[in-house]
Amino acid sequence: MSGVSGASSNSAPTSTGGVGDALLKLASFVQTPEYVHRVAELSELEARATAKHESVTAAATALDKSRAAHDRSVAEFERKSSDFDVYQHDVHETLGTRETEVNKREAALTKRERDFADRLADEAAAAQTRAQALDTRSQNLDQRERELTVEKAAVDRQTADLGRRLAKIREASA
Repeated sequence: MSGVSGASSNSAPTSTGGVGDALLKLASFVQTPEYVHRVAELSELEARATAKHESVTAAATALDKSRAAHDRSVAEFERKSSDFDVYQHDVHETLGTRETEVNKREAALTKRERDFADRLADEAAAAQTRAQALDTRSQNLDQRERELTVEKAAVDRQTADLGRRLAKIREASA
């Protein structure tokens, strides 16, 4: 409103009514090209400001929507991450349980293998002892058979000798 200040501010309102004179001066300024140019400039600035305001409002709305979408995306990611953490924890527990069970089964199998090996060793030792006992008995029986064979031969000789004596005695008594 530099045009208004450019008007004569020293002039006092006239006797016809000071307000009327001021309005007349204002009206005469309004009709000047400087005013028209200033109003056009202000209108253009106002239109730019309105456009800029609308652009900023649209950008703010888009930013708010983008932030909301981002927040939803972050919340979804956190939910999925949490779900994955729960899943991973469950899998870890399940695998831990399975590992414990496998370790128990492996320990039981190892114990059974050791027990079987011990039993097999005991049975092998018992079989070895029985085999030795049988070998000893067989040797004893072989020895006894030889002794009995010798005794039988001696008895057979004595029987033959007695048979000859008996035959001599029968001959002599006949």
